[in-house]
Amino acid sequence: MSRPRTAEVPTDRARQVGTSAVYVFPEDVLLTGADRICELAHGLGVGAVSVCLRYHASRRWLPRHRTFAHSLSGAMYWQADAGTYGALRPGQVVDEALEAALHRLRQATDRHGLAFHAWLVVLQDAGVVASHPGAAATTFDGRPHAELLCPAGGRVRRFAADLVRDACARFAPRLLDLEAVAFPSWPQSYSVAVEIDAVRRELRHLITQCACASCRVLLAGHGVEPGDLRDAVDATASGGPDAGPETGPLLDRIALARAEGVRGLIDEMRDAAHAAGAAIRPLVFADAAGARLQGAWGRGLAAADAVGIGADLSDGLGAGAREVIAPSPMPVAASLTWSPGWTPDVIDAGAAALASQGAHAVSLYNLSLVSSGRLEDLALMASRFRSAAGRCGPSPT
Repeated sequence: MSRPRTAEVPTDRARQVGTSAVYVFPEDVLLTGADRICELAHGLGVGAVSVCLRYHASRRWLPRHRTFAHSLSGAMYWQADAGTYGALRPGQVVDEALEAALHRLRQATDRHGLAFHAWLVVLQDAGVVASHPGAAATTFDGRPHAELLCPAGGRVRRFAADLVRDACARFAPRLLDLEAVAFPSWPQSYSVAVEIDAVRRELRHLITQCACASCRVLLAGHGVEPGDLRDAVDATASGGPDAGPETGPLLDRIALARAEGVRGLIDEMRDAAHAAGAAIRPLVFADAAGARLQGAWGRGLAAADAVGIGADLSDGLGAGAREVIAPSPMPVAASLTWSPGWTPDVIDAGAAALASQGAHAVSLYNLSLVSSGRLEDLALMASRFRSAAGRCGPSPT
C-alpha cells in the first residue's frame, strides 16, 4: 500500500508527520545531557525527539542510570503561564532543574538538526479534577472519576487548548504528540475486578461511558439516554462472558456522539497549535472497536494533522485499526514499545507490515526506558522501517 499524500498540509507540518521520532523523559535529559540525547537520537536514525512535557501518574525505571523517576497525575515539566489559562489550570510545582534541562534540549535539537516534538498527556490531572469536580469524566452511572477530565465540556476543551498554547510559547515544538485526548476506556492494568476475565468486551465498552452533564447532552443528540446505558449494562452483565443482548445499534450511536465530542476538542487544540506553526498528532492506544467508543476514530480525529496508533510487531497496526482510527488520507505514525522479543527477524517482519499498512513514520518508545545494550534494536527498527517504507512510497525522514 502506498502511503497517502499530505500535499494539503503546509510544508513543515507535512514534513513533521512523516518524521520518525524517539520518545524521551525529562529525567533522562537531565541525567544524560541534552547534547548526548541528540547524539543517541542520531544514532537511532530518527529525525525528531519527542520529549514528555506533561505526564500521568507513574514510576519509571531508567536502566541507563539505574534509578527511578516518579510523576503524579497531571505532572507538568514546565511552569505554566497563569495568564494563558481560563478557569482550569495546572497547579503542580515544577522541578526547575528538569525544566532547565528541557530548554537545553530544545536548543540542542536545533544545533543537531533534529526536530523538537512535544509529548503531552492532556486529560489526566487529579489536581484539576479535585479543584473542579464538575469537569471530571464519570462512570456510566454518573460517579466522577478521580483524575480524568471529560473532553465534552467547554472548560476542558479550553484547558486542553491552553496547554497546547502554553507549550508552544515555551518550547516552539514542530509537532505535538497528544496522549489522552479521548473519552475514557477500560485499561486492564488500571482496573480491578475479581472476575476480570468475565467482563466481556461489550460490557467494558458500556461501563466506561461517561455520563457527566455535558455527555448527557451530547449522547441525547444521538438518541442515547442515561437509562439506555443502565439497562444495557444490567442486561449484558447478567448474560455472562459469552452471552448478552445485541448492543451493536446502541454502540454505533454512542460512537457517533463520542466522535462529535472529540472533534470539538481536537479542533481547539489544532487551532492553538497551528497559530504557533506546529502540527498535532493525537495518540490512540486501543483496538478499532475500543477507539470508536472513545471517539478516537476517523470522524473524531479528522481535523488533526496525523494520528499515532499503538502498534505491535506481531500484527502491525492491528486488525482494522488503520481503516477505523485513521482512514486514508490521514497520515499515521506507528507507536512502538520496545520489548526483549525484538529480534532482527521480528523487526524485519514488523517493519514490512507497518509499511504495507500505510504507516508514514515510527515513534520509538522509549529512549529513556531501554538499556544501552538494546538501543541497537531501536536503531534497527528505524532503519528497517525506512527501507520498507521506501519500497511502498516516498521515503520518510
